[in-house]
Amino acid sequence: MFLIRVASAVLAYGSQVLFARWMGDFEFGIYVYVTTWVLLLGPALDLGLGTAAQRFIRIIATVACSTCCAASSAGAGRWHSPVHA
Repeated sequence: MFLIRVASAVLAYGSQVLFARWMGDFEFGIYVYVTTWVLLLGPALDLGLGTAAQRFIRIIATVACSTCCAASSAGAGRWHSPVHA
């Protein structure tokens, strides 16, 4: 895990140096400006989708489990959800 983070940092630094040499002052300034805003606003603009996904997947899994348990208690169940294992 540590080596992956180090490799990622080296790659990010190297790409910044190459972009700066390739683009020039003005274009690289625009690139850094946009990248900074994306990094600052990106986590705030996910609109709660990650949290909602965790919540609704848990609800759906609970409903599926209760349906499964009811069917298996009647002897007709084919699978059992690992939610309550």
